[in-house]
Amino acid sequence: MKSIWWDDETQGMKFEYRDIPAGMLKECGEWRAKMIEAAAEGNETLLNKYLESGELSDIESSRVWGARAQE
Repeated sequence: MKSIWWDDETQGMKFEYRDIPAGMLKECGEWRAKMIEAAAEGNETLLNKYLESGELSDIESSRVWGARAQE
């Protein structure tokens, strides 16, 4: 996981990926798991995979989010 740091001077037109600060890693992991579970709920195959393994690949969760955004 990485964090995104937005550049205030360009009003967010520029950004960079950085490591997540150590004090936030646990909370970020918890929220990532919640987002992946919510994404998987829109696809029965991925939901079953998530429930069996506890995770989805970044590609799988990205595909689901794209499909859910168009609903």
